[in-house]
Amino acid sequence: MDNTLSKIANVYLNLRRLYESFGYRKFAMHKFEEYSFYLENKSFLPSESIITFNDLHGRLMALKPDVTLSILKNSIGREGPEKAYYRESVYRLDGKSGEYREIEQLGLEMINCSDIVSITEMVTLAAKTLEEVDEDYVLCVADIDYLYGLLESLPGLTEEIKDRVFRSVRMKNPHELRAALIEAGAEEGYATIVSDNMLFSGNNSVGIEEAKKLVLNDRMNKAMDSIQKIMSLIGDKAKIKLDTPALGDITYYNRLTLSGYVSKIPYAVLSGGCYDKLANKFGKRCAAGFALKLSDLNNYYGGKIAGDVDILLLYNENSDIRAVLTEAEKLRSEGKSVRTERQIPPGLSCGEMIRM
Repeated sequence: MDNTLSKIANVYLNLRRLYESFGYRKFAMHKFEEYSFYLENKSFLPSESIITFNDLHGRLMALKPDVTLSILKNSIGREGPEKAYYRESVYRLDGKSGEYREIEQLGLEMINCSDIVSITEMVTLAAKTLEEVDEDYVLCVADIDYLYGLLESLPGLTEEIKDRVFRSVRMKNPHELRAALIEAGAEEGYATIVSDNMLFSGNNSVGIEEAKKLVLNDRMNKAMDSIQKIMSLIGDKAKIKLDTPALGDITYYNRLTLSGYVSKIPYAVLSGGCYDKLANKFGKRCAAGFALKLSDLNNYYGGKIAGDVDILLLYNENSDIRAVLTEAEKLRSEGKSVRTERQIPPGLSCGEMIRM
C-alpha cells in the first residue's frame, strides 16, 4: 500500500475510534444537493462559485461545497442535541489556481449543544485530532465576541472601518489596526496597546490576563470569562493558545473559533468554532464543530518521502533476480516504497538509489 495513503488511513481509523468514544455517530450524505438550497444559504459559503449540473428530471443540482449545511438540513424536524462525525469531500474554487478542487474533510458537528461540557470536549477533540496528525501542533482559540465588543465601544465605527479592523487582525498588521481603531474613535494610547498586542495572544493564563486589561464592556468581559473557563478545564497545555488573529470567517462563526496548525504546513489544516447564526436558520438553538483537511495530509505525509519513491532499486542482466526481489520485499516491509528498474526512468525522483 502507498505509504502516504496508509498513514492517512491510520489517522482516520484512530480518530474515528476517538470520536465514537465521545459518543459521536458516523454521518454519511449525498455528494450533491439541489442548487437552490445553496443559493438560499450562499452568505455562509466560502465562495459563490459552485459546480452545477442538471439531473434526469431537469433539476439544477450542485456538488456540495459545504458539509455543515447538509448536516443541518438533515436535522430539520428533530429535537434535542445531536453529535456526529463525518468523512466527506467538498468541491470548491481555488482562489489561487482558479480551478475547482475536491477537498476531503474529516470533522465533527454538535447541534443544540452549547453547554460548557460540550464546548470543552470539542476543543479537547480538536487538540487530539491535531496530535494524531503530528505531535508538533498548535491549536489557536479565540472568541469573536471579544472583538465585536471592542468595536461596539467605538463611536465612529463604520462598515468600512469594521472590515479594515478584521482584515488587519487576520493579517497581523498592527499599523493598519491602530490606524483603523483611531479613525473609529479609540484613544491613541488604547489603540496602540491593542495593536502592539494584536488584542491578545499567548498561552492560557498569560494571554487571558493580557486580554482582560483591554476589556471595555460587558460583551468583551463575557467573552474572556468563557475562554477562561474553557481553558481552565482543559488545563495549561502549551500547545493550546489564545490567538485572536485566528478568528475565522466572521460571517460564519460567532463566539468561539478554532484554528489548528501542524509543522511544515504554513496555514491552518483544522478550522471550526460556533456557528449559531447558521443553526438558527434551520430552527436550531446553536451548533459548533470543526473540520480537518485530509486532502492536505496527502502532501504533508507525501512530503516526507524524498521524491516519487523512497528507493529506486536498479539491476541488470547479470544481477541475481532472486536477490533483487528479496531485497525489494525486505525494504517494503520496513515501510519504504521501492521501484525496481533496469535503468533510471526519465523524470523519476527518489530518496535513495541502490544498484544490485
